[in-house]
Amino acid sequence: MVDKYASNLLETLLTGEARLGARDTGRHRRSSPAGEEAILAGVGALQIGQHRGAEQDRRFHDDPTRKARCPKIRTGNKADVYGPKRVIAVNPGLRTHLDGTRYWSGSQR
Repeated sequence: MVDKYASNLLETLLTGEARLGARDTGRHRRSSPAGEEAILAGVGALQIGQHRGAEQDRRFHDDPTRKARCPKIRTGNKADVYGPKRVIAVNPGLRTHLDGTRYWSGSQR
Protein backbone atom coordinates (compact mmCIF):
# COMPACT_ATOMS: atom_id res chain seq x y z
CA MET A 1 0.00 0.00 0.00
CA VAL A 2 2.82 2.39 0.86
CA ASP A 3 4.62 1.45 -2.35
CA LYS A 4 1.49 2.20 -4.39
CA TYR A 5 1.05 5.57 -2.65
CA ALA A 6 4.71 6.45 -3.24
CA SER A 7 4.51 5.45 -6.91
CA ASN A 8 1.35 7.56 -7.35
CA LEU A 9 3.09 10.54 -5.74
CA LEU A 10 6.15 10.08 -7.94
CA GLU A 11 3.95 9.71 -11.03
CA THR A 12 2.22 12.99 -10.16
CA LEU A 13 5.56 14.77 -9.73
CA LEU A 14 7.00 13.37 -12.97
CA THR A 15 3.96 13.63 -15.25
CA GLY A 16 1.67 16.14 -13.56
CA GLU A 17 -1.09 13.54 -13.10
CA ALA A 18 -1.68 10.07 -11.74
CA ARG A 19 -3.91 7.34 -13.11
CA LEU A 20 -5.78 6.10 -10.09
CA GLY A 21 -7.97 3.02 -10.25
CA ALA A 22 -11.47 2.74 -8.84
CA ARG A 23 -11.58 2.19 -5.11
CA ASP A 24 -14.29 0.38 -3.17
CA THR A 25 -15.39 2.70 -0.40
CA GLY A 26 -17.82 0.21 1.09
CA ARG A 27 -20.72 2.66 0.92
CA HIS A 28 -23.05 0.10 -0.60
CA ARG A 29 -22.80 -2.31 2.29
CA ARG A 30 -25.58 -2.36 4.81
CA SER A 31 -24.48 -1.35 8.25
CA SER A 32 -25.82 -3.19 11.24
CA PRO A 33 -25.52 -2.43 14.91
CA ALA A 34 -22.74 -4.23 16.71
CA GLY A 35 -24.03 -7.11 18.75
CA GLU A 36 -22.96 -8.18 22.21
CA GLU A 37 -20.63 -10.82 20.75
CA ALA A 38 -18.76 -8.25 18.63
CA ILE A 39 -18.45 -5.84 21.56
CA LEU A 40 -17.10 -8.56 23.86
CA ALA A 41 -14.58 -9.66 21.22
CA GLY A 42 -13.38 -6.06 20.83
CA VAL A 43 -13.06 -5.58 24.58
CA GLY A 44 -11.15 -8.86 24.85
CA ALA A 45 -8.73 -7.82 22.11
CA LEU A 46 -8.21 -4.47 23.84
CA GLN A 47 -7.44 -6.19 27.15
CA ILE A 48 -4.96 -8.54 25.47
CA GLY A 49 -3.21 -5.58 23.84
CA GLN A 50 -3.03 -3.71 27.15
CA HIS A 51 -1.61 -6.79 28.88
CA ARG A 52 1.08 -7.29 26.20
CA GLY A 53 2.02 -3.61 26.37
CA ALA A 54 2.31 -3.76 30.15
CA GLU A 55 4.50 -6.88 29.89
CA GLN A 56 6.78 -5.18 27.40
CA ASP A 57 7.05 -2.09 29.61
CA ARG A 58 7.91 -4.31 32.59
CA ARG A 59 10.73 -6.02 30.66
CA PHE A 60 12.28 -2.64 29.80
CA HIS A 61 11.96 -1.39 33.39
CA ASP A 62 13.47 -4.61 34.79
CA ASP A 63 16.49 -4.47 32.45
CA PRO A 64 17.88 -0.91 31.98
CA THR A 65 20.37 -2.17 29.39
CA ARG A 66 17.61 -3.48 27.12
CA LYS A 67 17.32 -1.53 23.87
CA ALA A 68 14.41 -1.29 21.45
CA ARG A 69 14.95 -2.62 17.94
CA CYS A 70 13.47 -1.31 14.75
CA PRO A 71 11.10 -3.90 13.25
CA LYS A 72 11.80 -5.33 9.82
CA ILE A 73 8.98 -3.78 7.86
CA ARG A 74 10.04 -4.67 4.32
CA THR A 75 7.95 -7.72 3.53
CA GLY A 76 6.17 -9.21 0.57
CA ASN A 77 7.44 -10.09 -2.88
CA LYS A 78 9.44 -6.85 -3.24
CA ALA A 79 11.23 -6.92 0.13
CA ASP A 80 14.70 -6.94 -1.45
CA VAL A 81 13.99 -4.40 -4.23
CA TYR A 82 14.93 -0.76 -3.61
CA GLY A 83 14.86 2.60 -5.36
CA PRO A 84 13.60 3.01 -8.92
CA LYS A 85 13.40 -0.76 -9.41
CA ARG A 86 10.88 -0.96 -6.56
CA VAL A 87 8.78 1.87 -8.00
CA ILE A 88 8.79 0.26 -11.45
CA ALA A 89 7.76 -3.08 -9.91
CA VAL A 90 4.65 -1.35 -8.52
CA ASN A 91 4.01 1.03 -11.44
CA PRO A 92 5.61 -0.19 -14.69
CA GLY A 93 4.33 2.92 -16.50
CA LEU A 94 7.06 4.97 -14.81
CA ARG A 95 9.85 2.99 -16.51
CA THR A 96 10.15 5.61 -19.28
CA HIS A 97 10.74 8.31 -16.67
CA LEU A 98 13.07 6.32 -14.43
CA ASP A 99 14.99 4.17 -16.91
CA GLY A 100 18.58 5.21 -17.45
CA THR A 101 22.11 4.79 -16.24
CA ARG A 102 21.87 7.64 -13.77
CA TYR A 103 19.57 5.52 -11.59
CA TRP A 104 21.24 2.11 -11.77
CA SER A 105 23.93 0.29 -13.64
CA GLY A 106 23.05 -1.67 -16.78
CA SER A 107 23.46 -5.01 -15.00
CA GLN A 108 20.58 -4.18 -12.65
CA ARG A 109 17.94 -3.49 -15.31
